[in-house]
Amino acid sequence: MPGWGLLEIGATVGAVMTMITLITWLVRTLKKVVTPLQEIRTATLSSLKYSMARAHREYTQNGRISRIALECVCDMFSRYKALGGNGFIDTLINELKNLPIDIS
Repeated sequence: MPGWGLLEIGATVGAVMTMITLITWLVRTLKKVVTPLQEIRTATLSSLKYSMARAHREYTQNGRISRIALECVCDMFSRYKALGGNGFIDTLINELKNLPIDIS
């Protein structure tokens, strides 16, 4: 690098090494945060899937569903999909939506 002396080169190398150290620390710190969040997401998806499958079994056996129960299940479903849930539950929710509404 024309016009650069040893001092400038040493300072630049030092700055680059400091940046690499900082980036390494940042990546390690973020990994410690992201991994538990991924586990929480997975646990939440599993819990929502179980709850919706259980509701499906209960209400299809009864042959009807209350408006409030359907609203709750649809809310769970929208949160499940927002978290990246797969299409396994889609069919179950559609079946629940097609059940007669219990007005009693």
